[in-house]
Amino acid sequence: MLTGERSPVILDISGNDYGDRIMNIQMQPLSEITQEAIAILSKEIGIANTIRFLSQFSTGYGNYTEERNSLVKDLTLDEVLSLMKQ
Repeated sequence: MLTGERSPVILDISGNDYGDRIMNIQMQPLSEITQEAIAILSKEIGIANTIRFLSQFSTGYGNYTEERNSLVKDLTLDEVLSLMKQ
């Protein structure tokens, strides 16, 4: 290579030019990423806050609409409001 000449352009998968730096694009399994992220979070913010943080992404289970309807199907609106105040 001549002095002042730039090395061949290497593009990553998005087309970004990183000059002579090669970007590693091997995919790490999602389970490994999850384990690593949880370890980092636990170290940085503690176990309790990590659990609180992760719990916001839980989708829960069951069918809320069916459960709600079965609980209040025989109640009037006034009765439901009264129960909520208790």
